[in-house]
Amino acid sequence: MDDGGGLFIYLGVASKLALYLIALLAAGIALSVAGGVIAAASARKWLVSAGWLALGAVIIAGLRACLTALELGDIALVSMVWDMQRSSLVALFLGFLTLMACLLTSGMVQRVFLIVGAFLMCTSFALTGHTQALEAPGLFSVLVAGHVIIAAFWLSAPFVLWPRQDQSDEAVQAACARFGAIAIVAVPLLFVGGAILAWKLGGGFGGLTSSSYGLVLGAKSLLASGALGLGAINKTAIARLLKSDALAGRIALKATLRIDALLFCGALVAISLATTTFGPNS
Repeated sequence: MDDGGGLFIYLGVASKLALYLIALLAAGIALSVAGGVIAAASARKWLVSAGWLALGAVIIAGLRACLTALELGDIALVSMVWDMQRSSLVALFLGFLTLMACLLTSGMVQRVFLIVGAFLMCTSFALTGHTQALEAPGLFSVLVAGHVIIAAFWLSAPFVLWPRQDQSDEAVQAACARFGAIAIVAVPLLFVGGAILAWKLGGGFGGLTSSSYGLVLGAKSLLASGALGLGAINKTAIARLLKSDALAGRIALKATLRIDALLFCGALVAISLATTTFGPNS
């Protein structure tokens, strides 16, 4: 029994981490195309990748529902799990369909579809989880949705900003400048939203420093803050270096993007643990 329980824990954390990575990356790519970070000439290739990632997220979410039923003791309980997670799963599936529809559209219509698809993918995480157990989950669910949308955009940075050999120096500079222009507005919102959620779910300062759940949330916040700090460096020092010495700028950009990816993966591991293995004290 212990071995079985341990297996379910490992599978739960691994599948949640995979779901976060794939769904947020799909949404982040969509937002990067909509925001002009990804050039129009290569947008379709990126959108095809986003569509496949969104499909993968839907499949993993479905498998997670089956895993939850098995953990409860009977696969037949999947109908009960569906009742509990219906809103989240439907939002994720609709997000996938909307992103696929982007391949059939262009211009402003495509941009609207991209934003809506990314919003649906990210909102699916706000329709389930610990905020739903709060007395008044509405406001905090909105905070989760906004937090996840901004995090998805940031998570895409190591991929969409990576300076490729077939990319001109001007294109690399333009992508970084556009990403930075959006990030300068989004980052403060990400900080504020994350702080409020950690404080509420963690149980204030005492809960964040004395419980396993609070400590995991704190670790997630520190890792995410480190990634955001690197983003600030990319916007200032490295942006200037790209203009003055393109080769050195590309090397420095690759280094910070690698560290950025590691920090964000660490943050996602922490939140995966928080939402599967640990839980709020109340």
